[in-house]
Amino acid sequence: MVGWPKILGGVLVLAAITWVIVEIREDGARSAKTRLRDRTMIGQPRSFEAQ
Repeated sequence: MVGWPKILGGVLVLAAITWVIVEIREDGARSAKTRLRDRTMIGQPRSFEAQ
């Protein structure tokens, strides 16, 4: 039978990997939103920024 320390260690490693993946996806989504916003703003007239 597998001991509790090994199970706890495995769970902690899995949680760490999951956290890293979520952070990477969040950063990627943020940069994609920024690119889309910048691309949209380039096509707008100057009066749009003043509103």
